[in-house]
Amino acid sequence: MGLGELDLVEPMAREALSLAEATRDARSEHLAHHFLADCLLIRGDCAGALPRYRRSLALAVEINDRAEIGYEVQGIAMATAGCGQPELALRLAGAAAAEFDALAIDLSGPSFWTALLDRYLGQARSALGGKAADAAGEEGRRTGFEYSVALALDNDVPSVPPRQPSL
Repeated sequence: MGLGELDLVEPMAREALSLAEATRDARSEHLAHHFLADCLLIRGDCAGALPRYRRSLALAVEINDRAEIGYEVQGIAMATAGCGQPELALRLAGAAAAEFDALAIDLSGPSFWTALLDRYLGQARSALGGKAADAAGEEGRRTGFEYSVALALDNDVPSVPPRQPSL
């Protein structure tokens, strides 16, 4: 998907979602929600994108796809940044980055995704300032990924996040 292809992608994603729900295809439903969230995020509707990314994340957890879980946490991080929660956004982004490192996933993915990450996480970094932004990202990297996923889903989470084990 490209930033200028919303008129093409959005109707296809809505149709895919309808078919996925009818056939109970969790992977396709996950992807459809993700693409619909992307469309909203591209338009700047972060509050609208957030529940779509959360639903997509819940489905990625259901199908146990660690890479997709990481991408959904990134999506939620961007939407959260756009909703005015820069510290939480950068913590989630840090957690996703640590998971991608652990999975040896190259993050030089699609250019539209990189542009969105730069836009929204850049806003979060600017809002917090360099040192606080770095600290939030590092906190996310040190936090257990399961805790970060629960936080991204807005589930009940413990008040003190668990740390990643030291290597």
